Amino acid sequence: MHNLHIVVARAASSEEAMEEVEGYIEGWGDENNWRSIAGAVGEDGTWYSGDGDSRYSGPCTLEELNKELMDAVQLNPDERVKRALTMLAAGDYDGVVEGHPVDVGALTCRLREFVDQLHAVYSAGMLGKGATRDRSGPLSIFDFSFRPWEYDGFGVTHIGDTAEADGMRYAVLVDMHS
Repeated sequence: MHNLHIVVARAASSEEAMEEVEGYIEGWGDENNWRSIAGAVGEDGTWYSGDGDSRYSGPCTLEELNKELMDAVQLNPDERVKRALTMLAAGDYDGVVEGHPVDVGALTCRLREFVDQLHAVYSAGMLGKGATRDRSGPLSIFDFSFRPWEYDGFGVTHIGDTAEADGMRYAVLVDMHS
């Protein structure tokens, strides 16, 4: 499975930012799990190409990356998932697992994916009583982390991009294959 993970780093150049990110993630993966650096977008919106073997060939814009983030934090379960959640809330566990095993397996996978997303949105401070952010946006990849360090799914991780550091911030696009 391919996915995009964005790593925000501050560096003197785009090449330095991409090298820094590569250094952070070099221990991740094996022959079945690999990654490539697709490129980087600077705070000024300039696109810099990375590895030629990435499926994200660019150029990408900050607007596109921010939209990816907005899409990731929206909670829109399909009707079957909504129905299953209603049954679970009512204590009808058997109703959720009735039917053909393939259909039940697919539904439980979609339920798990929804609950994982729900947890990620809650953990990012966008849901619940202690919510500190509004999911309706706008969100910026430079100001927000989402599923940090979880490279096997879409996310935004920040490394050494504090205001005290020198250089410009870059959103480095990491094409993950797991």
